[in-house]
Amino acid sequence: MFFSPVCKPSQEVKFGVARNEMVNISCQVDADPDDVKFNWMLNNTLETAEIRSFNSNGSTSIVSYVPKYKNSYGVLLCWGSNKVGVQTEPCSFNVIPASPPDAVSNCTIRNQTLESLSVSCLPGDSGGLTQIFFLEVYNSDIQKLHWSTASQVPSFHVNNLPSSTRFTLNIYANNKKGRSPSVSLTTYTLTLPQKEAKKQGKLI
Repeated sequence: MFFSPVCKPSQEVKFGVARNEMVNISCQVDADPDDVKFNWMLNNTLETAEIRSFNSNGSTSIVSYVPKYKNSYGVLLCWGSNKVGVQTEPCSFNVIPASPPDAVSNCTIRNQTLESLSVSCLPGDSGGLTQIFFLEVYNSDIQKLHWSTASQVPSFHVNNLPSSTRFTLNIYANNKKGRSPSVSLTTYTLTLPQKEAKKQGKLI
């Protein structure tokens, strides 16, 4: 069945970009026939401006965008047309000033044992860039870094910890524009009686 263009789902739609930095934004549509003519436009609170420089191939169009001024940020709209008709809902891409990520939130410590524990959090805003999450585990009794690691998601499992020990967990995110504020949690590994009580469903 022939149909006019519609946006493909699951496209990257948020881009954090510094001034005078180039970002390539890809607009993909489903269409039949897939010989699509594209249009691009910048829309923000100050202006609506047509973008004339971009490259298209079939059902994909790519614009290399450089925000040079404060009012260069906003929403880039992309839509296509084929022999059937014009796309009714444009694809939207938010171009925002790049910034360090926000702090993680709602952190939960679980699965505490004699020598291990897990912690997971909700990610904060990425600042428009890819972010990496870091965990630092400090032995609270001697104020010494015991272990550190990085992950693409804010979820960690820590092994080989000494039992009956208090720890401070520092969790933060980082992208190429900087580091988020740290979130600190205090926790501990179990002693042997605590572990046995947990197995028996008792509370100490």
